Amino acid sequence: MASSVEDCRAAKAYIEGRQVISDDRYEGEVLSVGRRFAWVDFLGPWHQKLPAHVWQQMRSMTMAVNRKAWAVYCRPRFDPRIQHLVYVSILDVTDPSHSLQIGARVTFKLYADCKGIGGCEVIPRSILAQDIDAANHASQSQSDYAHQYSFQLHRPRYLEEFDARVVQEERQLLGGCYEGEVVARKRSYAWVKPLHPDRFPEDARA
Repeated sequence: MASSVEDCRAAKAYIEGRQVISDDRYEGEVLSVGRRFAWVDFLGPWHQKLPAHVWQQMRSMTMAVNRKAWAVYCRPRFDPRIQHLVYVSILDVTDPSHSLQIGARVTFKLYADCKGIGGCEVIPRSILAQDIDAANHASQSQSDYAHQYSFQLHRPRYLEEFDARVVQEERQLLGGCYEGEVVARKRSYAWVKPLHPDRFPEDARA
């Protein structure tokens, strides 16, 4: 199985004309996951190490992804503040048994090919955490190992943005739990019809 995956990686790299940009490892956050690929937000300030043309390619690729989404959905696929995406194929995840999850941190090397900028030798945070535990048993400090991979514990950015939105909108939770039926679903929200609105507090029904 492992050799088959390695063969697929090698064939894909050859066909696409890949060139690894450097042996440096960079860090990113998974923003979107498809069946065979993911989009990763390139996290700074490591961009200072990158050649200007690589940085520009990443920005151009991000703009192209959002333009395509505008043409289909009349809205950008990603937050306009996100300007430097990295494409990651599932074949480039070091351990294929570990799937990429939205909000997860990963480390990777960068390559350039005929399509733009991508990440290879991708290591998900979960694998890094396991390696750190193993390293501790071997008397290697966790902090040194984490520094080696630019690894940090974190809350996914979408949760931080959600918390900020709750504060901005001055939301207050109502007591109790309620049941409803989804009557309309959009890309990032849905409309729900309460099944028993008479159970709402008096001021919420007004």
